[in-house]
Amino acid sequence: MLLLQKNNRITIHQFVREITIGDATSNEMRFIQSILKRNGYRSDIFAWKIDSRIKNIYYYKKYKPNKNDILIYHLTGKDDLVLPFLKKFLNRKILIYHNITPSHFFSGYSNKFVRDLTEGRECLQKSSKMFDLAFGDSKFNAQELRSMNFKNVRTLPIIYDFERLDNLQEDRVLSAKLKNEYITNIVFIGRIAPNKKQDDLIKTFYLYNKYVNAFSRLFLVGADFIVPRYVNEIKNLIKILELDSLVTITGHITDREWITYYKNADLFVSMSEHEGFFVPALECMHLKIPMLLYKSTAVPDTASNTAVYFDKKNFEVVAEMMDLVLKKDVKTRLFENSKKRLKNFQKDKISKFFLSEINKFINK
Repeated sequence: MLLLQKNNRITIHQFVREITIGDATSNEMRFIQSILKRNGYRSDIFAWKIDSRIKNIYYYKKYKPNKNDILIYHLTGKDDLVLPFLKKFLNRKILIYHNITPSHFFSGYSNKFVRDLTEGRECLQKSSKMFDLAFGDSKFNAQELRSMNFKNVRTLPIIYDFERLDNLQEDRVLSAKLKNEYITNIVFIGRIAPNKKQDDLIKTFYLYNKYVNAFSRLFLVGADFIVPRYVNEIKNLIKILELDSLVTITGHITDREWITYYKNADLFVSMSEHEGFFVPALECMHLKIPMLLYKSTAVPDTASNTAVYFDKKNFEVVAEMMDLVLKKDVKTRLFENSKKRLKNFQKDKISKFFLSEINKFINK
């Protein structure tokens, strides 16, 4: 089925290489589509790889070109299909950049990741003249675009669905296992990957559990199939440090299990060394979970003053800081800051900014 423009309304379509249910980029695309449609624009979403659970998404080659269409492209990594396809058209184009992890993090773990990430960044650099407007979803990402000579760069935060957090029900069986007022539950939410540095977190937890708080356990919540060599390294480290009973790698879990780990967390700790936008910070702010974060890339852009930071990985010092963040007065201050900070991520505020930029772009 070819999608035709039926009237004179302005059409603004979105494109991405891959769309997956529950993915932050996919959720944002659906929300942007709803904003555009509510404001009188025609808008469809096109992709190469489409999750069958998502309806009304079209294969990218079914796009029927119209010279007046505005095309929004979401870049999340290497794309040798959809991006070259769009380059053929002379339409005005907008980029929304979600970051590409530097390849060096995966050196020694996955040659494919190194190759794909390298090619992805090269592809991004070569595309700067293709786009008339560019959005980075953090100040960090926006600055990357400027350094690559993209023009008209703006910062557009990820549009997060907080209602989903409120509506998700806990897994009762898992919740019963996690609830224990005498044990401190420490979590990190994110796929097991070299840039996330779960190995550093395990080393820090070892010191925390041994010298600061013996009644503690660590949960690494996230997919564990993406970089098998790094996952095996993590598992070996857990065995060497004799933490088998205290550190859990969840692997793929259900949404109900995911929210259960969050709602039973006493502390969120991140050692991640590269984030384009730090989604877990929004989740922790909303759910009132104190955060101790390594100050890197877009992490402070997202969390701002709602977390306690460290900029050097002295594991002994960080282990002591974990106990500090759990103090009542510290948590109270962080939660007060979170309440104010979350206003910057309200859907209405981001929607108004996005529409304002779109209208200025159209009227140029």
